[in-house]
Amino acid sequence: ACAMEPDIYSMKVIANLPKVKKDSSKAVKSHKQYSSNQLLNIFDPNHDFFKNNPDCFWICMVSLFTGSRANAAITLQYDDIINEDGIDCIYFQSNHKAKQLKNQASERKVPIHHQLLNLGFLDYVRRKKSKLKASGTDFIFEGAVHKKSHAYDNNYVSRRISPFLKEVGVKSNAHDGYDFHSFRQTVSHMLQDTGLPNSYINNIIGWEGKGTMEESYSKHTLDQIKKKLDSFEYDFLKPHFAK
Repeated sequence: ACAMEPDIYSMKVIANLPKVKKDSSKAVKSHKQYSSNQLLNIFDPNHDFFKNNPDCFWICMVSLFTGSRANAAITLQYDDIINEDGIDCIYFQSNHKAKQLKNQASERKVPIHHQLLNLGFLDYVRRKKSKLKASGTDFIFEGAVHKKSHAYDNNYVSRRISPFLKEVGVKSNAHDGYDFHSFRQTVSHMLQDTGLPNSYINNIIGWEGKGTMEESYSKHTLDQIKKKLDSFEYDFLKPHFAK
């Protein structure tokens, strides 16, 4: 047999090595839903984090009840809290450069869940607006948007909320799958577990329908969505919320 040139031999050996698929950062960091025990830990009234950081509490609550992504939750403006057809809603809309909604389905009006209303979300927003003499275009949660550049602070969650999740033992490291997005995963699974039709879940979470049929049946009224959304509760959190 004729001898191969070293470079050619190396290339043939490398070409025949088994292909090893590298894990991308996205593959490693797949978002997980929070368990009941994890949520009980996060919202344990014995922690003083949310008492000292009420904005962070309401940001988490918004995501836990609407499935909003971090950007959508923390860039809400006072004008995004609306009442339409007698129903109090959160209007996720891309009317500012700081609002980076993922797709068209992400722009939506979500009725405010009765538990969120009972917790005093609307009262908090109204009192804060009055106290600060804010305008409708001001952002509810200060620090979410840079005042000079009007750009979204993409470190808001990692700097304020993630350290708390680590402190209480819910999050262990950057790639464990438990993060702010887990609130979105949690409510989506909760809604699915109640047997809610996908078309309603799409309206609430902001998912694009899978196929023409699902998309065509996703145009529900706010009253219909409100009734379906209120059909589930975080019963196990009621004692914590009461405190």
